[in-house]
Amino acid sequence: MPKRKKDGNKSTFGKILVIAGSENMAGAACLAGKAAYRAGAGMVKILSPKCNRVVIQKNVPEALYGTYTDLESSIKWADVIVIGPGLGKSNEAQNILKKCIFDSKLPIVIDADALNILSENVSILEGLKKCTDTGRKVILTPHVGELARLLGKGIDECKADLFKAALMLEARTGAVIIAKDAVSVLCHKKSKYLNTTGCDGMATAGSGDVLAGICGAYMHIFKSAFDAGSVATFVHGFAGETASKKRGNAGCMAGDIVEAIGKW
Repeated sequence: MPKRKKDGNKSTFGKILVIAGSENMAGAACLAGKAAYRAGAGMVKILSPKCNRVVIQKNVPEALYGTYTDLESSIKWADVIVIGPGLGKSNEAQNILKKCIFDSKLPIVIDADALNILSENVSILEGLKKCTDTGRKVILTPHVGELARLLGKGIDECKADLFKAALMLEARTGAVIIAKDAVSVLCHKKSKYLNTTGCDGMATAGSGDVLAGICGAYMHIFKSAFDAGSVATFVHGFAGETASKKRGNAGCMAGDIVEAIGKW
């Protein structure tokens, strides 16, 4: 981990824009935003529908809040974009993702519903490759089901050789791929990483949203998207282990993982 600057301020440690949530789906936005803060972000802004405002501001009072009408100004404000947790696949969600990919050069973490949008829109997926060809930092965080949809393959086929499947998606997008399973792998060009942390206590709703938030914070800290993704995956798994030791594997929740970030 790079040493934290003793004379730094909140802007020094990164402004992370979390674009997450849809109607009655505020939890994912809260988890991703909290995780970004716990991972060291200086400022977090969460964009989500107006109906989610009270939930988000009560659960993450440290975060700035805005609706999707604030997208353009929020992108100008941010250092890193995290998009997808609980976003849904509406036309509005698709347009938001397009804007984040095509109208911005910021480092971006694409997760959850944003990945499902990519799997159904070849033109956006192809456009993402053009972005990474220019050197833009991009991380995709698919679990095996999302990976299978992105590749048009079966889940069992992807599980049988996760590295192979991740490398196929990396070749198609040029992004750093964090392929999530019981054991997660990372791929980017010739670099391959097999994560050694984590446990079955992390097999719980919202765990992936936590990883997306950590990745967002680390995309600002690290020069390389592969380094950011690698360390984020390790820390996420270690936090999961720590939380599970306290709560028990069956009783661990995503919020417990958030609270264990940074305690290693």
